[in-house]
Amino acid sequence: MIIPPRVALLVWVPPILLVFRRFPMRIALLINFVGGWAVLPVANYIPTDNPFPYWILGTNLESDYFLTKATVIGFSGILALYLFDRRRLLSFRLTVWDLAMTMWLIAPILSAIANPDQFKEGLVGEVYQLLAWGSPYVIGRLYFFDTKSLRLAAQAFVIGGLLYVPFCLFEIVAGPRIYEWLYGYLPFQEVGAKRFLGYRPIVLLETGNQLGIWMATAALIAWWLWRRKMADSILGIPIRVVAITLLLVTVLCQSTGAIILLFALIPFVFVDPRHLPRL
Repeated sequence: MIIPPRVALLVWVPPILLVFRRFPMRIALLINFVGGWAVLPVANYIPTDNPFPYWILGTNLESDYFLTKATVIGFSGILALYLFDRRRLLSFRLTVWDLAMTMWLIAPILSAIANPDQFKEGLVGEVYQLLAWGSPYVIGRLYFFDTKSLRLAAQAFVIGGLLYVPFCLFEIVAGPRIYEWLYGYLPFQEVGAKRFLGYRPIVLLETGNQLGIWMATAALIAWWLWRRKMADSILGIPIRVVAITLLLVTVLCQSTGAIILLFALIPFVFVDPRHLPRL
């Protein structure tokens, strides 16, 4: 039975608000953002015969699809803060370090001003930008800024990658089918799917490239936790086993760019900052 994507996206909000009510704010935020990104459909994609449907690209960017996992997760996070921790939300203040992100966030409204005949579309794009990008940025600034909170976020992301391992292994053999079985049409399902060894998985993400980055990031963080002795285990599994497993599965996912980035960054995990020359 296929779950309509719109239903899945809209149904996410009420139970996640219960999570915010029951769990500490940082834990609930990680469940919302990491868990939501892992399990929700990308968008309510409409099948098309267009060989290159450019208008469906990048649903975490402004597009013709407004109701996406990016906007739903962002809306849930901001709504929860407003309901359960309004004082901290209202304490947010912009600094000079927020300038680049601020320019990115107001780009749609600037475009609308420059193109008054499409002002309505620009406003819609502005709301999308604020939910998809502004919400996680503000929440990150408010709740994940010190060693303890960043370590918690790192462990959450490793858990997200670890839980994807069996589904990745299945799709490496059977092909990217889980999204289709659960949510129906996915325009990027067959794009670059056939690889040197079996298939490149997607699971419930948008593309194989996004899945590759997801797994590579989880692997890199796991190696950092292992090397820095920041965690002994994840879900009861020794951290060294987690790190090696995520590295191997990332390679098997065969997303070339993600693999190159992973192997380029892993050596920095072994650099002790105390031994770096001081400026």
